[in-house]
Order: sequence, then structure tokens, then C-alpha cells
Amino acid sequence: MAETIPTEELINTIPTKGLVNLVKSTIRRYISMRVPGLLEILNLYSLNIYEKEILTLFVESPCTVYRLLYQFYRDETIAMTITTNLFIAPLSTIEKNVYHFFLNKLRECIDREP
Repeated sequence: MAETIPTEELINTIPTKGLVNLVKSTIRRYISMRVPGLLEILNLYSLNIYEKEILTLFVESPCTVYRLLYQFYRDETIAMTITTNLFIAPLSTIEKNVYHFFLNKLRECIDREP
């Protein structure tokens, strides 16, 4: 069984750019295998509104991606399902602390929503 490394240690041992690239490639691969074409559609929407690709936006702010998905689908359940199951879930294959980091960022955002 792999040893769990605290997130701070993980970030200090892997260059930030390397970790960001790993997060993006993991999500890209996961979504492309399960819902072909979805990432391209969401990229177009994200680029149109934020001038950033959806995965870059996710790494910067999972909350913004959730809001973007809510705006796109006009349904909280769909936005939450896509954010958690397609963007955050595959991160558990990298390292549990990375997964929990992004999940907690999303929870903080949802808790602040009116």
C-alpha cells in the first residue's frame, strides 16, 4: 500500500507545474474515456466566458468550474455531479491529499453559496 504524503510535502516534492500538469492530464484522460467530446464543449464555453481552458480554470478554482457548469446546464445536481465525478474523482488516483484538497475547495465554495 502506498504511503500517504501530506499535501504540503507533496507540493514541495513535485514542482508545482508538474503537479498542475499531472492533475490536468489525469482529468483529461478520465473525462475523454468516459464522455468523449465533453471536454471540448466545456473548453469552448470556458474560453468564451473566462478566456481559459476548463482544466486551467479548475486548477485555479474548482468553485468557478462548478458555477460555470451550473450556468451551462442550469441544474445544481448536474453541475455538482460533473464537478465531483468527472473532475475531482479521478484525482484520487494521483494521491488522496490532492483529491481532498480539490474536494474541500469545492465544499468551501458550496457552503458560502446563499
